[in-house]
Amino acid sequence: MPRIAILRVAVLLVIAVLVGRLYQLQLAPGEPQRSASELDVVLNRRVFVRPLRGEIFAADG
Repeated sequence: MPRIAILRVAVLLVIAVLVGRLYQLQLAPGEPQRSASELDVVLNRRVFVRPLRGEIFAADG
């Protein structure tokens, strides 16, 4: 097989992989991504916890 034919096959394979990934991200049903996103929101929630020390009265800490 000539080198140009191998190069064409390689380029077409890369393009096919990229198109497949774009389809998966943009057009495929998004339920797994939606549930993962909701889980991410729950795990990254910030909770304020008051410190156990007393009040600081000095201005310099």
